[in-house]
Amino acid sequence: MIKIGLPKGVVKHKSISVIETFLNYDINKEKLHFFDNSRVHFYLLKHRDIPKLISSGNLDFGITSTEWIYESDIELHVHKELDWCDTRISLISGKGEPVLGQKLPIRCVTEFPRIANDFFKKINQTDVVIDSISGSSEALIPSLYNCCVDCVETGYTLALHNLAEEKVIYESKVVLVSKNEISDKVKKLVDEVLEVEASDKICFTNRM
Repeated sequence: MIKIGLPKGVVKHKSISVIETFLNYDINKEKLHFFDNSRVHFYLLKHRDIPKLISSGNLDFGITSTEWIYESDIELHVHKELDWCDTRISLISGKGEPVLGQKLPIRCVTEFPRIANDFFKKINQTDVVIDSISGSSEALIPSLYNCCVDCVETGYTLALHNLAEEKVIYESKVVLVSKNEISDKVKKLVDEVLEVEASDKICFTNRM
């Protein structure tokens, strides 16, 4: 039995399409996020949880975004990069109010504290406080913090709220991952799952 984690949230209907096509039946959308046949168990999960569950051995495979692999500080084997949508992790500040190169303390809020901390260390920015929350960090700029580190797709939401993408920190990809290399038999089964992947391109603006 192969246990596979698929992302929900904004992309849940894409994952459901994969599950329904592979299992060859319509699933109950109100059911808890577990579906199976004699060969595969599918679990619908948050992006952020999939790397940890693979690393612990609870899942054999998963589809997730690489920023959560980075943020979790977990080494996984990438089998395939998927064209589900690419986004980026950026430093975001108020429009016309950049924080880099300014003589002011940086107060940053983010759901990616590891990525943010690595970025500020890399540019030798020491006068910075990084606070972590579970999402919607843009809503706190500039009233509570003067910047955030968050996921950006088109930048439309930032423009709508008078925010600016000050610096791209990390280019993210959507990938199929496991803890280790796999046998040819298992790889063939996983390839079957990917073959039934829906062809439409869905973006992960708020991947969690």
